[in-house]
Amino acid sequence: MQYNLTPTGAAKQGGTTGASRFANWHDLDGLVTHPTTGAVVFVGNAQAAGSKAILAKHGIRHIVNCQGLDSANYHEADRAFAYLRFPVQNWWRDLGEGASDAAVLAYFGKLFAWVDAATAQGPS
Repeated sequence: MQYNLTPTGAAKQGGTTGASRFANWHDLDGLVTHPTTGAVVFVGNAQAAGSKAILAKHGIRHIVNCQGLDSANYHEADRAFAYLRFPVQNWWRDLGEGASDAAVLAYFGKLFAWVDAATAQGPS
């Protein structure tokens, strides 16, 4: 996998600049490129998630909503998009303090499997 974890390198993976209050980050940044399919895993904010134009520009059709259960899946009614709701903020509560590496890996396994399957399909 090709990793892209620096703010200045984000644009190389198709970062989208928006009205972010953080000068070094974008509304959407590419982090990882699948080695054979070329699919890119992006991390973005609510501005990017809510904009079909931004999603279309980057070929994004699979979206992980990591916010709480009360946050919107903006385009859930549109069958062109697939969503996984994974409220990452709950991991510490669900696993408890001092969770083993195996327990953490098992907890995040659903997320990893979903992302792996989506990136194996390649870009939309």
